[in-house]
Amino acid sequence: MDTPAPKPLEALTPERLRAVVDVLDEGVVVLDSDGVVVLANRAGTEVLGVPRDRLVGRRLTDLDWGITDADGTPLDRGDHPVLIAARTGEEQPPATLGFVVDAEAEPLWVDVGVRILEGAGTETPSLIVASFRDVSTRIEAEEALRAAGQLKDQIIGMASHELRTPLVSIRGALTFLEPYVKDADQDGQRLYEMAIRNTLLLERLVTGLLDIERLEGGRISLELEAHSLSALLQDAMDVVSAPAEERGVLLHREDAADRSVHVDRDRILQVITNLLSNAVKFSEPGSVVRVQAGASEDGVHIRVHDRGRGIPPDYLDRIFERFGQVDPSDAVERGGVGLGLPIARAIVSKHGGRIWAESTWGQGSTFHLVLPTAASRPA
Repeated sequence: MDTPAPKPLEALTPERLRAVVDVLDEGVVVLDSDGVVVLANRAGTEVLGVPRDRLVGRRLTDLDWGITDADGTPLDRGDHPVLIAARTGEEQPPATLGFVVDAEAEPLWVDVGVRILEGAGTETPSLIVASFRDVSTRIEAEEALRAAGQLKDQIIGMASHELRTPLVSIRGALTFLEPYVKDADQDGQRLYEMAIRNTLLLERLVTGLLDIERLEGGRISLELEAHSLSALLQDAMDVVSAPAEERGVLLHREDAADRSVHVDRDRILQVITNLLSNAVKFSEPGSVVRVQAGASEDGVHIRVHDRGRGIPPDYLDRIFERFGQVDPSDAVERGGVGLGLPIARAIVSKHGGRIWAESTWGQGSTFHLVLPTAASRPA
């Protein structure tokens, strides 16, 4: 008996396509380019707690609810990713939003993704597909973790102090064994190299945690002196030149006339080197990391720009928190323990400066660093 030929997808009726979308566990809402809802699946209406007849056929801006960003700050309805996509014709990066359907209730937290169909890249996309899922449980857990943050920091601080002494002993023992490892077989040498590598990683983790603890506790004093900004930038670029060359990334510096900055040289060199190292690690081979420096109203302004994957808007502040990496797998694939930027922010803050990040999803990131000059520092 002949096997019947499979029917092409185009043969599905609109009713069947709606039924397919309706069985998805993830909420799906489809809008036209005017922001009018043309389709909402079962999961979408259940997550939002809004009947289908209140969604379909209405503009998103006409619905009686408010939205907030991931920090709980109220947003204008026009800032909804779906409406931004409708205006610009561009897909939007994933975002976490709070929907306030009932003023008396807690916000409903959802992760929202926006895609464009039939006319992607044009000024007036035909259809905008918003997919979302309820992440209220996750947000509540994160809030509970933040509430316990002080206790966690105290525990980490104590553990770091306790770990430092045995790590020094382990490192000393490994150094003592080094001459004997040369006569070991290949497996023995590999195990020795693994032990050295992991010991160094633990030392960086402990040192980083202790640095943050001392910086935030005001137990580190700065040796403020006048230093050449141009020399600081060049020293930082020299440090990362080897890994940049190995990765095939070019370093390019653009700075105006040299200026003198009133800083602790070693600490600020640590900050700039961290920014450059991160830019190199997240850049594709053949791309350019640009370093720009110039005057600002309150000192000097340094920019480190890369063309990497970018940072989602919800993470632009979070990356400056302890272990605040965008993707946890970065710790394994790109190295680092998620403490470099928190340390950088603590150092810069202690100098009376500012550090922040700007990013366009998929187009790279720019890290800004403002440092005081002797003239800009209050007397």
